[in-house]
Amino acid sequence: MIELYLKKDDCCGCSACYSVCPQAAISMQPDEEGFLYPKIDRNKCTECNLCKEVCAFQNGYKKMDSYNTPLVYAVKHISDDVRNVSSSGGMFTALSDEILSQNGVVYGVGCDEQMVVCHQRATDVVKRDTFRGSKYVQSEIRQTFKDIQSDLKNGFPVIFTGTPCQTAALREFLKKISSSTEKLLLCDLVCHGVPSPLIFSEYLRFCEKKEGDKIKQHIFRSKVSGWHKNTEMNIYENGTEDHKSYSSQLYKEMFYSSIVLRPACHQCVYTNIKRPSDLTFADFWGIEKVMPTFDDNKGVSLLLINTMKGQKAFEKIKNKIAFIERDIKECLHPQLRYPVGVSHLRDKFWNDYQIRGFKYVVKKYTRYGIINRIKYTIRRVLIKIEQIKKLVRINI
Repeated sequence: MIELYLKKDDCCGCSACYSVCPQAAISMQPDEEGFLYPKIDRNKCTECNLCKEVCAFQNGYKKMDSYNTPLVYAVKHISDDVRNVSSSGGMFTALSDEILSQNGVVYGVGCDEQMVVCHQRATDVVKRDTFRGSKYVQSEIRQTFKDIQSDLKNGFPVIFTGTPCQTAALREFLKKISSSTEKLLLCDLVCHGVPSPLIFSEYLRFCEKKEGDKIKQHIFRSKVSGWHKNTEMNIYENGTEDHKSYSSQLYKEMFYSSIVLRPACHQCVYTNIKRPSDLTFADFWGIEKVMPTFDDNKGVSLLLINTMKGQKAFEKIKNKIAFIERDIKECLHPQLRYPVGVSHLRDKFWNDYQIRGFKYVVKKYTRYGIINRIKYTIRRVLIKIEQIKKLVRINI
């Protein structure tokens, strides 16, 4: 019997096995933490072993056509309007604009009608624009790999952007089915790790209950307070834009605490400069130190050019961007060197969540809970002071 993984650390949830199965014997099912894992229908499985062979996370990923050391640039789009709605410097917009100008197809990450983060397909700027900005949730791949296969077969230029494990998975999937990738541009992100879709869903419901209204958009990286602030924003159907309350910043805190990341992220094989893509994007953190005149607090992208194809794509968009070549040593994000560590509170968090629910773990494991306890204590003290004053007046 085929076993796709022995422990959860061995599965990044990329969906390559699901996509490649000729018998449709694999489905992606959520576990108790909300992460998708492949499940084999033994009645359909013919044990062809394609699912095992396509796994780039366990088998290693292709690096042969990558440069030994990537070319490194600090980049920002020439349009401030583009940068204002981008997480950093607007590289995704510049590249996808070029693909769309060739009547091509853009694959990126958006939210569906239920606010589920997933990969989607766009052939126009309106749909493409919904992909701009980081989404700090593991996206569902669904039928994306097969759709890309179809688009490439029909001769369309395609750009795909995702986490490095998703990019490597797509590459291996297309290789396994002998699909041409000549017109495919692969772009990955420097990834801190992917948080639980279940926790994101719980967070949205928590905020909606608190506000008394439905969230129509969550902006993971708003620039309302500038690029360096890294501010979240909830936009409600009644028009409220909340980026100031403690609750609006809760999800970011859980994400960066690494308490809700997928187990495989802590064993990530892509945390190095040998990328599984043509181009790699990230925020150019530290730009204010190495090149302060280039930093205007509106966002600067770090761009790694990993292949000749990536370099050719870069040449085509130079008229849309301002850029300066840099040294790789100036911009080595932690996750270009090693995987993010496991929080020592992770097991306790999930145990408490399963038993007592989201509201409890928010109060126990975030500053929101600490601040609320402080506020509660202050209110109790003030009430006590008023009671003492009242007693004093009566005695007088």
